[in-house]
Amino acid sequence: MDIGWHMKNLSPKQMIIIPLVIGALLGSFVIYHTVQYDSFVPFGMEFSGGTQIEINDVENMPTNQQARKNIEKAIEEEFGTKVEIELTETGARINTTIDNLNRAREIENFLRDTEGITGRYNTPQFVGSELTGLYREQAQLAGIAAAIAISIIVFIAFRNYTTIGGILSVLGLDLVGIFGAMVILNIPLTLASMGGILLIIGYGIDDNVLLYSRALKQVGGDVTEKAISAMKTGLTMAITSGSALLALYIVTDTPALEQIASIIIIGIILDALNTWFFNAGNIIRNAKKNKGEYHGKI
Repeated sequence: MDIGWHMKNLSPKQMIIIPLVIGALLGSFVIYHTVQYDSFVPFGMEFSGGTQIEINDVENMPTNQQARKNIEKAIEEEFGTKVEIELTETGARINTTIDNLNRAREIENFLRDTEGITGRYNTPQFVGSELTGLYREQAQLAGIAAAIAISIIVFIAFRNYTTIGGILSVLGLDLVGIFGAMVILNIPLTLASMGGILLIIGYGIDDNVLLYSRALKQVGGDVTEKAISAMKTGLTMAITSGSALLALYIVTDTPALEQIASIIIIGIILDALNTWFFNAGNIIRNAKKNKGEYHGKI
C-alpha cells in the first residue's frame, strides 16, 4: 500500500479541504452542544459541580466494567443525573452532577434497595461553584500558557510566521476535532481528560516540526517525496503510541485512565489527518508556488 498516495495524486487544495470539511463537521457538534447545554463539551464533576458518594467496605459492587455501566445507566434514567462509578482501594466512589444532598441520599437508597450494593456509606460530599470555578480558571490558564509556550518554541525553531500559522492551524483543527468527538462519544471534560488534551498538543507539535524539518530544512530533493518520508516516520510513531494506549483502554477499568487513553487515541488520529493532509498540502502548495510550478485546481 502506498501511504503517500494522496500526496502524489491529490492536488494540495484537495488535501487541505478534506480535514477542513471533517473539522467543520465535528465543530458543528460542538456548536450544537453549546447551544443546547450551555457548554461546548460535556463537563465532568470537576467543572460542572455535583455530589460525590463514597462507599467503604462495599459489597456486591460489580467488578465488571459493563455491569457498572448498566448501574450508571439505571441511576441516570431514574434520577436524571450523569453518574460515574469508580472502584477505590477502600470501596467505591460515585460521582454525580446533582447539587442536592437529599437526592444523593435517594441514590444511596436506590443502590442499596434496588441494586443490592451494601457497605458503609459516608456523608455525600458536595462540590460547589467556587471549587468548579477554580478548576475552570486553572484549566484556562493551562491552555493559555500552553499556547504561548508553543508559539515561542515554534518561532525560535523556525522564525517564520507562515510556519507558525500552519502549525497553530493544525493544533486548532486537532482541538475542534477532539471536542467534537467528546460530544459524540459523551466523554466528559475532567482534569484527567484535560491532561490528555495537553499531551496531544505536544504530540501535534512533534508531528509538525518533523514535517517542516524534513520538507523545508533538508537540502535537495522533491518536497513531496520529503513530506512522504516524514509521514512514514510520523505514522510509525502514531501507530506505536496508539497501540499502547489502545491496550491501556482495553485493560483498565479506571475512568480517569479511560478518559486519558481515549482522548489521546482520538487526538493521534485527528492529528495524523490534519498534519499529513492539511499541513502537508499547505507546504507542497507553497513550495510549488515559490518555484512558479503550481497552478492546481480542485
